[in-house]
Amino acid sequence: MTDVNKALRDGEVLIIVPPFAKLVYQSLGAHVLQALARERGVKCQVLYLSMFMAAEIGVERYRSFYDESFCVLLGERFFARQAFGRAPLGENVSEMTSMARDFGEEKAARIDLDVHERARIDLDAVREQEAKLDDWLERVTDAIAAKGYPIVGCTSMFQQISSSVAILNRIKAKSPQTITIIGGANCEGEMAEGMASLGADIDHIFSGESEKTFVRFLDQALAGEPPAEKILAGEPCLDMNALPAPTFEDYYGQLDLLLGDQVPLKDTWVMYETSRGCWWGQKQHCTFCGLNGEGMAFRQKSPDRVIGELEVLAKTAPTRNVMMADNIMPHNYFKALLPELTERGLNLNMFYEMKANLSLERVMALKRAGINSIQPGIEALSTYLLKRMRKGVSARQNLMLLRYGMAAGVNLTWNLLWGFADEEPEAFEETLAIAPLIHHLQPPNAVGHLSVERFSPYFYEPERHNIRNIRPLASYRDIFPENADVEKLAYHFVADYESGGYERIDLVRALRDDVDLWKAQWNGKAQRHVPELCIRVYEGELALIDTRGLEGTEQVRLLERDEAALLLTSRRYNATPAEDRAIERKLATVMDGWFTPLAVADPELILEFEAEAKRPAATERSFHFIPPAAPAATAAAARR
Repeated sequence: MTDVNKALRDGEVLIIVPPFAKLVYQSLGAHVLQALARERGVKCQVLYLSMFMAAEIGVERYRSFYDESFCVLLGERFFARQAFGRAPLGENVSEMTSMARDFGEEKAARIDLDVHERARIDLDAVREQEAKLDDWLERVTDAIAAKGYPIVGCTSMFQQISSSVAILNRIKAKSPQTITIIGGANCEGEMAEGMASLGADIDHIFSGESEKTFVRFLDQALAGEPPAEKILAGEPCLDMNALPAPTFEDYYGQLDLLLGDQVPLKDTWVMYETSRGCWWGQKQHCTFCGLNGEGMAFRQKSPDRVIGELEVLAKTAPTRNVMMADNIMPHNYFKALLPELTERGLNLNMFYEMKANLSLERVMALKRAGINSIQPGIEALSTYLLKRMRKGVSARQNLMLLRYGMAAGVNLTWNLLWGFADEEPEAFEETLAIAPLIHHLQPPNAVGHLSVERFSPYFYEPERHNIRNIRPLASYRDIFPENADVEKLAYHFVADYESGGYERIDLVRALRDDVDLWKAQWNGKAQRHVPELCIRVYEGELALIDTRGLEGTEQVRLLERDEAALLLTSRRYNATPAEDRAIERKLATVMDGWFTPLAVADPELILEFEAEAKRPAATERSFHFIPPAAPAATAAAARR
């Protein structure tokens, strides 16, 4: 049984991170507000009730609430009785995984459970834990109310509405003089009005970026004159350098107290931000993206400020992992920041989101700077589909980045999406043609169905995309009270539109099956070693290694330099005999009218050949093929 008293300190403000936040990340927004309060001499603590819940029910069960329940909102359902007086786990529990509730019977009949990856939930185990929720809420809110904080708030994003309401309602009932507040992504824009419609005992709702609003509120509330407005509209932070650097002693102290033996420090990530908004979205908003809310305008910290704060983290943080919260890395950082990070050698393991149109030189620059993982927003291997998304990249660029990441040792997090409005089945045929050839490159996390999200172009300009009848996921109405304005409160929606994926669900299933095999090959479940398609230098010889196991391919073959150059560089497809031989041997493909190689190699070798390819070329050079039956010793050595 967990005792929250062991974590609480005296102070004026308590900011709660409620269930179900991910355990390996801090709430960056909560700690920025904490830092702002401290600048004004106000004692402010961040309390991770998410951790207390995980310690109470077990880490693996806790994680299942956000890992498996996206479509059914299980995290929200878990607190529905306590927050809103609904039935345990909300209404229609037995039907919560039914796709027909969201998509209609006809469409659901064409999309089976496996393709859509709907949750597989152990309802008996969930009900058992939900029945114990009364006792847990009583214990934690008794302790909080007894401390007598003048201000108690919750930060709320994703599946943290019901838990926030359940917690704040009880605190207010036990300590009516306490000012209760809520903010976060679930309160942005008209979602704040949706939050207000819940009838919760919450005094103030912070909408949007709230650094300035929060400081004004503290001055007023602690002086005994809180603002009269319930919804406090935020202001974008235009000067990122003006924000104080947060510290995370509350997070790591509570992690050590509660979960130190279950969530190792090496698995945690320090949250940091260098920018807000999206410079690409300012030019062309991706059709399905709702991440920036009402804060699309791009702003960034100066490189000097970033260097200084990262140096402090490198010296003080208990982990080397730094998770950049940016929606996209500032473009000028390639010249203004990365060389300096490389020079400083901070030994940090950083993650960034960015566009996929990266050259190998830039991927190598990321690696040298300590940015070992990126999420480049690949989403598709079809240029047609990428244009429908308004991604501003081509399939060829996406494929080249997969090669470059593999060559440079940069991890890529990516997905394949389907279910777009007016998509054509040919897009999946394109993807199915290329996917089996690239199992030597890092696989996608999943083949996932599109979600219509608030703040996305699909949501705010549906007619332009032939979308109609946008409606919240059915589970929202099962959870929130009848008086709630669910249309304003919801973030995830479904809609009616024509889509080639629905018409050719067999193609989607085939792609999903191929990706499942691809992932199994990489995690060791399908074969012992990850497939390879690479060119290596061994004792001055260039050797092609191919263990993908595709029909008509050779495992080991020595290459002349000209052939190696062809197999590592992209150029306009001219249907030359050499290009066609490479395509026939599944060593290259044609994408967007370009001859696109599939093999990887040491990045310096690729750069050397790419530089040569840019020089004027006369005619196609002749190849000197080595017979397939290379000596066993040479083959074995080349594979090392």
